[in-house]
Amino acid sequence: MNSGRIQNNNSPAATKKGRETRQRIYAASIKLINARSYQSVTIPEICQESGISVGSFYHHFSSKKDLLAGYVREESGRLMDFYTNLGKKSSIEELFLTIHEFFSYFSVKGADFVSAFLSIILTSHGVFFQPREFALYPIISDALSRAAAAGELNPAMQTDMIKNLLTGSIWQLMIEWCTADSPSNLQQIAAARMAALRRLITVSDMPEHYIPIT
Repeated sequence: MNSGRIQNNNSPAATKKGRETRQRIYAASIKLINARSYQSVTIPEICQESGISVGSFYHHFSSKKDLLAGYVREESGRLMDFYTNLGKKSSIEELFLTIHEFFSYFSVKGADFVSAFLSIILTSHGVFFQPREFALYPIISDALSRAAAAGELNPAMQTDMIKNLLTGSIWQLMIEWCTADSPSNLQQIAAARMAALRRLITVSDMPEHYIPIT
């Protein structure tokens, strides 16, 4: 791990049994929401699908909204783990590999799950989840700060401008994917968009490492 990189302070406090129960709930929720819709799926149906009692559900989550927020928080923890455990690479390489990993999660969640979660963010005024809780925000800030110090960024662009360009593009990709008639492979689309952004924000003589498109 490169010195100076942001540290992941998340520690798994739940018991193994508790984590396994949460994973069953998440899997059942994703399956049901993408088969029907977030609004039509009930907590008893999630419990039946995951093989738990309603009481067990409420031991872990206060509502369906809390369930979705919990899933995304745990997912953000995994993304931070990915970032902090990358081998020694340039800061830009680490950043775009992590963004690529971030978009790989969407095929697991599905468009209906993501749409429901984005709707919660927009309508709950931060009660259940603040957008800045996404691990990608501190990761982008950390990687760009180190990239600027290493002279990896385009000197004609301010770091804050690059940060806003990246986060804005990521949000745009998520919304476009959720609102498409037939959601395609978001990771492939994102890889092409991010490759173009990478060329824009980095110095011209910096080699562009390969980011696989799956």
